[in-house]
Amino acid sequence: MRDSVIVNGRSRRISVWAIESLPEPCRTVVLVAVLTGLRIGEIAALRWSRVDFFRNVLEVKETYSDETGFGTTKTRSSVREVPLSEPLRIALLAHRAPCSGTNGDAFVFASKASTPTSPKNMAHRVLRPSCVRLGLRPIGWHALRHNPCNLAKRVRCDHTSRSRHTWPV
Repeated sequence: MRDSVIVNGRSRRISVWAIESLPEPCRTVVLVAVLTGLRIGEIAALRWSRVDFFRNVLEVKETYSDETGFGTTKTRSSVREVPLSEPLRIALLAHRAPCSGTNGDAFVFASKASTPTSPKNMAHRVLRPSCVRLGLRPIGWHALRHNPCNLAKRVRCDHTSRSRHTWPV
């Protein structure tokens, strides 16, 4: 079971090899979602200036959606610092290497036009078709968000800890 990521209970599992088979940037987006529990809008709005590799934290300060653009996070408590696990740190550094804009307010997951990558397009064009290709039921971004809580339940962490930790796969 260590090589699986639980998604929506026992009926949906994504193995580590399935995540590794995803093309970039979808692979790293999935890793961020699975290992941090960030909402897809928080991931889409993530900027390199808010990834602190020295302190090993992601600063969550805004959200992005295809429909409404940029906005505040869902709740005030959603503005937070989220710890980076070592596997996620390595994945983000590898993702950063080929990126053209990595300074200041450049988006971690940017389109060719330097705007946030569309979560809806990535789900429809990459994530769901990849699941089908791998023989898995298609999933959405929200299903990936709850993985840290599922893992925390398995190791009996309290709810506050669940929302503040990342879980290496």
